[in-house]
Amino acid sequence: MDHKQEITLTDRTTLRMSGVGEVLSFDEKYVLVGSSEGKIEIEGEDLKILHMAAQDGNFLLTGRVDGIFFAKDKKARFLKKG
Repeated sequence: MDHKQEITLTDRTTLRMSGVGEVLSFDEKYVLVGSSEGKIEIEGEDLKILHMAAQDGNFLLTGRVDGIFFAKDKKARFLKKG
């Protein structure tokens, strides 16, 4: 996965990313993706994945985005409190 990483958040409701290779976990409040630069955690409300194309790395999500968090290490694992 050697796609350039680009992230655009519009009005905290539309998130576009490039360089995404896979969706690792998702529900209406939490999405975890693997990207060319490591793992990215997205938190919010009413999150919906509208588009995911591993071939070109394009990803589109809608909903209220409250936070975007990046792993320092591409192999890092996120722990989430219950």
